[in-house]
Amino acid sequence: MPERTSLLGRLQGRILAAFTDGEDVGEFLADFMNSPLKRGIALRALKAATRVYVTRTARLKGMPKAVIAERLDLSDVLFEMIAGFYTNGLAESYRTMIPKLFLGKVILPGSRRQDLVLETHGFRPPRTIIISPNMNCNLQCYQCYAPAIAANRKPDDLTTESWDRLTQVLEPEFFDKVIRQFRDLGGSLITVTGGEPLAYRDKASGTAFVDGSGRGNDIIGRHPETVFLFFTNGRGLTEGVVRRLAEVGNAIPCVSLEGFEGPTDARRGPGTFGRVLAGLDLLQASGIPHGASVTVFGGKHRNVEEVVSDEFIRLLQSKGVSI
Repeated sequence: MPERTSLLGRLQGRILAAFTDGEDVGEFLADFMNSPLKRGIALRALKAATRVYVTRTARLKGMPKAVIAERLDLSDVLFEMIAGFYTNGLAESYRTMIPKLFLGKVILPGSRRQDLVLETHGFRPPRTIIISPNMNCNLQCYQCYAPAIAANRKPDDLTTESWDRLTQVLEPEFFDKVIRQFRDLGGSLITVTGGEPLAYRDKASGTAFVDGSGRGNDIIGRHPETVFLFFTNGRGLTEGVVRRLAEVGNAIPCVSLEGFEGPTDARRGPGTFGRVLAGLDLLQASGIPHGASVTVFGGKHRNVEEVVSDEFIRLLQSKGVSI
């Protein structure tokens, strides 16, 4: 027991150093996280070190106790989510990405990197940025802006210039440039929305966000040191796309649902719920960590009771949803 306690203390110290000094502990953590015997110790150390760091920095900034408590709860949820990734099984590429990139680059040294940019350039960069590379979508969901864009129905309160910027497809070169500039500021996590990210494909170069054709001509492959969290309606999760995700191992899909078949198909179109479940099955079988994104509605599409029900949560858990 003393040896185990000593190991826990040493690991916690290394993690705190990553927070305060920006030390890269990805390789160090990978040894622990990829060992079933050591993973529990690593997760305990991560949670404990994070709580120490969050509490210390929040007090220095004079944050109210309620805010500190909320941040501690969020950090606990984060590590429970990561534990869930391993419980559900991970593809080899993600077994490398989670400790080395997600923990080692995104979570642990992120605050220190922000501080360094603030000291050097006079501003604090964001922890993540959101990119919508295109507004194209293969669905026509109720109350979504994408159908209006696809039909070129410009709202009266938007200028023509703003509308043109909104409806254009982001050129791959500019997409790459934004990602590189963000990484130069210490950023490693990018959120991708749409439209539908899996519908993104540049006509001139054939570049996709995730290329399921087998050619590997995609954004995720060009930026292996960036973690992409992307929101998808699930219909584009083909075997080829899922195979590519498992090959590269740096993108985490969040699939949209409105509850069970009734509300999901009512808003998103007939057959969508079945296609989404098939996509979730492919992700789970391939060891790709994934989440669900739920929109809560009132009125004729009211679904709040359904999406918080034990039955729906159990469905998500059975499909390997961890986020």
